[in-house]
Amino acid sequence: MTPETLRLLNPAFLATVIGHAATGYAEHRDQGLPFALTFIVPPLVLHKDTRIVLPKMITSKLPDWAHKNSAELAFLPNHARELQPAVRSAILIGVHFDIIQFDEEARVRASSQFNPKAAQKELNKSDEVGEIMKKSQFIGRWLSVSGNQPTVLSILGIGI
Repeated sequence: MTPETLRLLNPAFLATVIGHAATGYAEHRDQGLPFALTFIVPPLVLHKDTRIVLPKMITSKLPDWAHKNSAELAFLPNHARELQPAVRSAILIGVHFDIIQFDEEARVRASSQFNPKAAQKELNKSDEVGEIMKKSQFIGRWLSVSGNQPTVLSILGIGI
């Protein structure tokens, strides 16, 4: 693996990705990101071919986008499955280091100590890292208006 790949799979880095997504989700809904959706954020933003076709606006309809980008999404279920251990570690690290927390409904929220802007500034060592963080927060906002958890996972071809 390349150094960049190892950095992207670092649990603390992935926890920050999830923290950004949870922040974005909470911007449009006053609740945390559903737990299962934390497992789709990293494969959507880490895989460059998928990341570059993400829509620009949260008003884009998930089913339309998924249909239009079916070639890029074909491997999403496999990528999500492959990243499960890394995402689990990221969740543990994120909770331990107060990046994320669980609310009373077992939804993932960014910790009150987590500052997405400060994290982006600290992690903006490369253009790609900055883009990943921005897209993570966007995905959180987009998922907050894209339907319930089973619907989103079904549209993306991921079984629960």
